[in-house]
Amino acid sequence: MFTSGCGHVHMRDTYLLCPECLGPREAKRGLVQNRSGDLQPIWYLGCGCAKPTGLV
Repeated sequence: MFTSGCGHVHMRDTYLLCPECLGPREAKRGLVQNRSGDLQPIWYLGCGCAKPTGLV
């Protein structure tokens, strides 16, 4: 955790909590298949649970 200039305490690299495991979500990299069938890298918010559907 760190304190930014606003005076609030923040957890670095996290956003919200997972409703299933109650762990923090963090930015992760994944691959999705686009319309032409190619794999395209994306960022998504994830935790220790299974990957969201559609991610490789």
